[in-house]
Amino acid sequence: METAENSSVKDVSVAFIIPHKGRLELLNTTLRSIANLDLDLKNGPGSIHVYLVTQNSGLSSTQLEIQPNLITVLEKPESLTISALRNCGVAASKSDYLAFLDADVELSRNWLKDLIPLLQDDPNRLLVSAFQANGPNAPPLEKIRTALSNVSLDSNVQFLPGRNLLLTRDTFERVGGFPEHLVTGK
Repeated sequence: METAENSSVKDVSVAFIIPHKGRLELLNTTLRSIANLDLDLKNGPGSIHVYLVTQNSGLSSTQLEIQPNLITVLEKPESLTISALRNCGVAASKSDYLAFLDADVELSRNWLKDLIPLLQDDPNRLLVSAFQANGPNAPPLEKIRTALSNVSLDSNVQFLPGRNLLLTRDTFERVGGFPEHLVTGK
């Protein structure tokens, strides 16, 4: 029997969208961090699914370090931009929340537990991003990107990179997705 308290609890579903081209070892570190997330969320139980949108031909779920039922691999041509890959992942997903990660981002266990309430508790907040830390062997470019990402913390910003974002599907749809004409990483 469902009680009034239980009827207001909604399953919090999150689709992780990861554009990918390149090194499998970095991707597997990212996937392991997603699989280890704390899903004991304030406003209901959590469920996750990863949409890996890869430009590596022949990549299969057996090469990936995450349970096969938690991931969908979508192979796309190299001609697509990172923005187009992200939009393809969203089109394949059904979740209420969308998490955009790059394939070399390792999440802390509390990433969802800390970020979901930030969106739920303030209807004026449209998207959130977490503080980023460098990996132990970070090359100079990663150190610069991380420093730039962390310039303004716990505040409103004009720009956030797409490698560490959480937003609702509604927000994504209202802005029309990522602009596919933008070319990055060249």
